[in-house]
Amino acid sequence: MIVPERLKAAMQLRGLSQSALARAANISSSMVNKLATGHARETAHIYAIAKALKCSPEYLSGEAEAMNADEAGTGPDRRASPAAASFDDLAMEAGLVPVRQIDLAYGMGASYLDMVVEEVTQFFPAGWLRQFTASPASKLFFAQGVGDSMQPTLAPGDVLIIDTSIDRLTMADQIWAITFCGLGMIKRLRPTKDGGVRIMSDNPSVPEEVAYDGELTLIGRVVAVMRKI
Repeated sequence: MIVPERLKAAMQLRGLSQSALARAANISSSMVNKLATGHARETAHIYAIAKALKCSPEYLSGEAEAMNADEAGTGPDRRASPAAASFDDLAMEAGLVPVRQIDLAYGMGASYLDMVVEEVTQFFPAGWLRQFTASPASKLFFAQGVGDSMQPTLAPGDVLIIDTSIDRLTMADQIWAITFCGLGMIKRLRPTKDGGVRIMSDNPSVPEEVAYDGELTLIGRVVAVMRKI
């Protein structure tokens, strides 16, 4: 059971609107409205609501006066009201981290680097990213592949996660985002015995090239790929 006055007091204290609370607790706005107005009191989502409001379920149900152990003595009449939580804050609480789109147009094939790409930020599940890299989100970028030279491994339109903290070839045949002769590429790389780097495509119809003496720059390694099925 949720006491409407307790719910509204917690929302005011946390600076959350009904719609913001609904998003944070992953419930409908209509349910939040019913609970806040007293048209509904019973809900199976009390723990999710309490977590979003950073208070105890017992406070919402009227069983405890303090919102939580760290705020003993605070109650519905507390006047301090912090600023509303931002979308980024709510995303972080949901386990999502921001990853920026890389500001170069990489091709699976090649793309000229002077193409302008408007910066975009998308949120990815932190747990999903940790399967592939321990690097912080600030070192990660995503890019959308174009071209077919990396098929069947990578397809046009695939979303690639690029880890820019990895900037040395330590293992052959991994896939990298690189620049070569002024072009951006997504390619498989293999060091050669004479100090060069073989630039290979997974599409057998695309010939490989070899880079020497600073012709190639590593931007980051492709650590994950997402695609529609």
